[in-house]
Amino acid sequence: MNKMIVSTVCVAVFAGIAQAQVLTEGWDDPFGDWTEMRTIVVDSLVAIDGMYVDMLNQVEDGAEVDVYVNGVFNGKATTNSGFVNLNDLGTTLMDSDYVTVVRPTYEPTEDDLEFDPEVKDDGRLVQYKLDYKFTEIQQVSANDTELVSEYYFWVKDTSTSHNGSTLKSIAGDLTKLPNPFVIFQKLDNVGNDRKYKQSVFRGLVDMVNAENRYKLRFTEDYTLRNDIDDEGSADLKNKHEEWSLFREKQKFNVPRYLWDKMVESLMGRTLTSKGVVQPVPSLDRELFDELNNTTHRFGLNDGQAFVDRERGLATVLAELRDPKHDLFPIDRDEFLSTYSFDTADDIELAMDVMYNTFLPETINRIWFAVLHDGLADNVQYSGIFKTSWIQLDGVRLLDTTGVLT
Repeated sequence: MNKMIVSTVCVAVFAGIAQAQVLTEGWDDPFGDWTEMRTIVVDSLVAIDGMYVDMLNQVEDGAEVDVYVNGVFNGKATTNSGFVNLNDLGTTLMDSDYVTVVRPTYEPTEDDLEFDPEVKDDGRLVQYKLDYKFTEIQQVSANDTELVSEYYFWVKDTSTSHNGSTLKSIAGDLTKLPNPFVIFQKLDNVGNDRKYKQSVFRGLVDMVNAENRYKLRFTEDYTLRNDIDDEGSADLKNKHEEWSLFREKQKFNVPRYLWDKMVESLMGRTLTSKGVVQPVPSLDRELFDELNNTTHRFGLNDGQAFVDRERGLATVLAELRDPKHDLFPIDRDEFLSTYSFDTADDIELAMDVMYNTFLPETINRIWFAVLHDGLADNVQYSGIFKTSWIQLDGVRLLDTTGVLT
């Protein structure tokens, strides 16, 4: 025959849910492990034969449980042979009904708590005790010879002040934190990843308003940090930013990355070489701009467009057809008859051929012409720092009379 020992935990008023611990031990093994007591909940979409709920071996026979049907309390029942018989409640279920069976946590009485088998064994199989949670802080004593422990316990129903704080002021501090914070919720499985679909920010009311707007960025860039497993890895490494200086009249093509950003905006989607095709600009950026009358859909970041699609495509075609500009060594008529700009696939092919066969003078002239269109749509163009490189040439006449012969 086995007997079980259960202990309850007295928790702070802020914790909200009382807990307990259970210890199972046999007559030949008086020392067992305490196990926490919890409320047991069993959900069932469809009851067996419409009348029975399998308790999945979580509740002993003869236990009283609460039965809810579609979230509404239906009555109390008693477990038998591992099942709950809904006939005892006079309930008839439909196939679409949702049944929840709850075994509440047992609350020991004063008589339960007084029982101690080591003092007097009266045949009971269950022992209860109160197990108070506490925090221990060790400090070196005044004589520096030993450690002294101070214990802090959660208390309940106290009306006195503790270090200048009352329960009311502490509760207020917990609900009105002085610093902004964020809560992530609605965890969802996306492929092989688990991501939160919603985040709630608190404490920004004095910072974010109609006159002052901010970008909230969630980044995961381990290149800026040490190994994630190392202690202190949250500290940023020393970092720097590099800027590339280029101009329209340079003797080499603009970087391929910048050319591709322009091409993607003309196609209205990402390049096929990047894998799964995504719209450019992204739908969330377009929706944000539509709701807030902004231009965040333009730029060089992910999801942003280099330029408005129709305007940029018109500029590229105008530059290609402009007779004032020679496309040497490319034959203009042959190129325009061979490559079209009707579909996204056509544009991707034609622009790739241009970058690899046209002279830098032509490539850069077309790119800068489209860039001017982009700057017209968004003065604060993310990723581009506009500057001026000015060279002055001057001539001064020197009077050499009497100096040179």
